[in-house]
Amino acid sequence: MGKNLVIFCLVFCAFLSTVSAEISINEPLPVYNLGDKLYITISGVVGTDVGNFNINLICENNTINLAKIPARAFSSEGNSYALPYKILDEDDLEIANVSEILGTCQVVVSIGESSVSTKSFIITDEVSVTANLDKSHYDPGEGITLKVNATKANGDLINGYAEVSGATIFSKAVSDGAMVN
Repeated sequence: MGKNLVIFCLVFCAFLSTVSAEISINEPLPVYNLGDKLYITISGVVGTDVGNFNINLICENNTINLAKIPARAFSSEGNSYALPYKILDEDDLEIANVSEILGTCQVVVSIGESSVSTKSFIITDEVSVTANLDKSHYDPGEGITLKVNATKANGDLINGYAEVSGATIFSKAVSDGAMVN
């Protein structure tokens, strides 16, 4: 019986040593606007002797490589890797046109035979802008108070500038989604 127990323990230990760590990736937010930051954290990365560790952003039919590291750079134990944030624009992603990343996207991570992908998420350039006047009727020469609010599709308020032209021309800063006087 002691010999059977030793054989069982050896077989069980051999089985455990062949089980590899499973790659996991953090899930992205459901919606990103152009210019937002995308954070990616991966765990369970096990190095191999051949190939690369790849992180790809796949949007519709476009694949943008975010990281490509030789698989040998990782040890044989489960490693973690955090990709410094990527700004969703043509400069940081090194793409010719931002339309390449608009739409439904996923992040796919692969190393050797293992790969994992995130849930689908949306990258959009949509912004909701509302303008309100302080009253509905004005007398000639009367001053007008215009209030402008701007919100990204993901619900974040916009910072930037609003430019108005027509009867008057002005440019005002937009801070936390509202035009600053």
